[in-house]
Amino acid sequence: MNEDLFSQLFDLFNQPGPVNWKLAAELTGHLAGGREPIEPWMAEEYQDLSRLAQLQIAAETPLDPGAVSDVIPTDRRGWADSHLMSFRYLVEPIAPKFAEGPMSGALAPLGPALLGLQMGIMIGFLSHRTLGHFDVGLPSVEPTDMSLIVPNVEAFATENGLDRRQVRLW
Repeated sequence: MNEDLFSQLFDLFNQPGPVNWKLAAELTGHLAGGREPIEPWMAEEYQDLSRLAQLQIAAETPLDPGAVSDVIPTDRRGWADSHLMSFRYLVEPIAPKFAEGPMSGALAPLGPALLGLQMGIMIGFLSHRTLGHFDVGLPSVEPTDMSLIVPNVEAFATENGLDRRQVRLW
């Protein structure tokens, strides 16, 4: 068993590239937690309210509601899994710095793992704090879906004594 454990750890920490994305994904998944299936009726309500909001915006502004994709109600794990790589621009430019300077001999081999740990912790943490793709405060490199993290939206409404339907519409 110990040999298998060490083999798995070696494999996890010995990934190619400037950032250890396998380690980041493992840590993100662990911190985000297990899958929390969204009830079909709740997913449908989020999507219906999204379409209602699009119609209200179209009635009051020149914006085209057809340009907005449908909302995707998701859980923390689903959001984390789909958004991990969209923030790669934050760490990939830093990676070459580990090979520079007087500590480069010690830091260069650790760089990919350290950056993977940072990204995994950041996305795992954000999966519990953000309401959706729009709420992170950092731009995404690639287009991401219009996701809402249902457990976080519901918790926000409950913790603040707000009408859940109004929060979902917002």
